[in-house]
Order: sequence, then C-alpha cells, then structure tokens
Amino acid sequence: MQNYSAEERSYLWLDAFPLPTREKNALIEKAGSAVRLVKNCAEILEKTVKEKKSGVYNDMVESLKNDVFYKTLTEEYESRRIAAIPRISDGFFKEWKEAEDPPLVQYEKGNASLKKRDGFAVVGSRRTPPEAMKRTKETAERLSDVFTIVTGSADGGDEAARAGAEQNGGCIVALAGGFSSIENARCDFKNNLYVTEHAYSVPALKFSYERRNRLLAAIAKSALVVSAGEKSGALITARYVLSGGKPLFAFPYDPSSPAGRGCNNLIKNGAFLAENAEDIFRKLGVSPALRGDTSESGAARATAQKTDGMNETERAIFEALKTTGKANINALAHETGLPAWKISGAITSLEVKGILIRTGGNFVSLV
Repeated sequence: MQNYSAEERSYLWLDAFPLPTREKNALIEKAGSAVRLVKNCAEILEKTVKEKKSGVYNDMVESLKNDVFYKTLTEEYESRRIAAIPRISDGFFKEWKEAEDPPLVQYEKGNASLKKRDGFAVVGSRRTPPEAMKRTKETAERLSDVFTIVTGSADGGDEAARAGAEQNGGCIVALAGGFSSIENARCDFKNNLYVTEHAYSVPALKFSYERRNRLLAAIAKSALVVSAGEKSGALITARYVLSGGKPLFAFPYDPSSPAGRGCNNLIKNGAFLAENAEDIFRKLGVSPALRGDTSESGAARATAQKTDGMNETERAIFEALKTTGKANINALAHETGLPAWKISGAITSLEVKGILIRTGGNFVSLV
C-alpha cells in the first residue's frame, strides 16, 4: 500500500464525498489546509455550512471517528490498480493544478510513462464519417512519433484516435466519470493511460463532459478536431484550446457534410487546415525522422531537420543539451551564456516543436 503523507491522506478522504469540486476547494481554503479540515471537521462544517445537511456532512464527521473509512478507500484503489494522486503530489498534471477549481485528486490507470511527452489532443464527433475515421487513425499514429495523443473514451473520432495511437505507443484517455463508467468497455491498460478527476463510483453525467473537455485541453500543447457538427462536444475542447493560446487544427470537409460543419467553421475563424500529420508538423516546425529509418545517415538527417528551423537561442540550447543530457534553466544559462528569461521562452518553443521535454524539477532533456 502506498504511503501517503497526512496532507495527501486528507485530500483523498475529502475527494471521496459527493460534493462539487468548488465546494471541496472552498472547505480547504476555509480550513487553511486539507489536514486542518480533517482535524477540525465538525467545527469547520458547523461554521461554514449555512443550512444543516444531515447527509454528506454528517457522513464526513462520522468517517473520521476511526480509520476504517480511509483504509477501505485506499484498499479499493489498490485492488483495482488505480493510482490516486493528490493535487499536492508528484505526478499530478501541472496544467490541472493551474485550472479553475482544480481537481483534488488525479486518478489514473495504465501506462504512466505517456505523461513524459507533450500531449496533442485529437477529438471528434461520435458521428465521424468512415473516410475521416481512417484518416484520423493514420494521423494519430503518425503524430505519436512526436507527441502523446490525448483523447476521450467515446466512439467515433475519439475511437479512431485511440486506434491510431495504440499502433504507436498508446495514448492518454480522459474520462468524464470515475473508473466505474468504463467497467464494461474495452480498455488497453497496457499501452494507454486512463485519467479522471472523479472517484471510482462517480457516473459520467451530461454536465461532466464540458469540464472533462477543459481538462483534456489543458494537458495538450495543441489539438486537432477531426469531425464536428455545429453543436458537437468537440467544439468545447476546441474553444478551450484556443482560449489557452494554443495552435488548433481541423480537418476540412465538403460544405454539404453535416459532420464537418463545425470543423469548417473553426477553419474560417482561425484554426489551421490540416489534412494529415505532415501538415501539422510543418506548421509547428516539427520535422520527425522518416519512420523506420534507424541508420546513422537517417539519424543525421533527423538532427539536421530538427536544427534547420531553430533560431540562435534554440540552437544553443539544443547543442548544450546534447552535451549535458539534461539541465535546468540556470545550468543552460551557464552553458550558453544567455539570460535565463531568453532561455525560458526558447524552451517553450522547443517543447511545442517536439525537440525537448520537461523531466521534472525544472529540468529539460532532448526527446
């Protein structure tokens, strides 16, 4: 069983109760910390809650009379091989921490190594046409040479994105409910990583999908909408990608196709038209090596392709990392003689291009 700190245990305890995330965060803020909420639960609830609720609040107080509730909770996740990562812990998505009303706990199961690379969202309607399904699968597979694909668990466009990514390392699948919502679904836990902000038994409700799409967009550096009607949920993800100042791509459709009207509207309003992964790589300045080319000359060509589109600052960082392996901003400033603020901006650009990744502790390394 994983050893959690007192504060981590407190986050797990609070997240087990059916309260809105906003209310849970407000309780932590009122108490000063999650662990203080646990220690002074009855007193804080009495002062905070305007109307007495005999249900959930009484359950919270009762659960703290011994450790049975917490022990049962953690044993359930361990038996189901679900990692429960409190917001204050390593492994919790940085982008989720920075979200409005951030989740208390990130629940995940599967291939956690997928979190090491930049995410690229590929989303689409359940009614994605067959030709677009085929193109989505091919595009997601190729994009996986550079990025970790991030998508949903629905049929249609999301399904095609998962199928393509699973051919090339797997993808991150964001859920709108707890893991009970996919109990009967076909899941590839060996290759994919399934993530959610919801405790195990929380159902996927209609209003849950907008927040899921916001969190999905948060962990992606860019996104591709492969199909969308005029009111498709994929457009919600697109909106959050654009509001975050991230590049957005969309497949073009014949004007008469209902399944593509949302995509065409996105392109009209500033999204980049993309017919395949190469269009996306070109726009982002990413030049991955030809697949299957592992020769010395192939590696040399891949390196040349990477450096061709770099400015002087990016090239200096690239050369420094070839020597050091990994480094933080201060070390790169020392190696290159460049100011830290200039290096910070260039690191973001190199991330988007798929040339380097953040490895934790403010360190970066080449892909």
